[in-house]
Amino acid sequence: MGRRLGMSWQGAKKIVSNRLKSFALAGTKTERQKLAKEIDEATSYLYYCAKEMRTRIVAVEKALKQIT
Repeated sequence: MGRRLGMSWQGAKKIVSNRLKSFALAGTKTERQKLAKEIDEATSYLYYCAKEMRTRIVAVEKALKQIT
């Protein structure tokens, strides 16, 4: 998976929610496997986004400490 899916973290969160709802209704194993892969990719992206946001927050906190 490319780390940038071309969407916001909110978009990835919505994809996970929608795919989980669809998963319960999936009729075949192939459909469930496809949905599971999409869920995995979107959750990995959410994790990546969370790490990136945390890195940015730490950088901002460090800059603010230097100013004050």
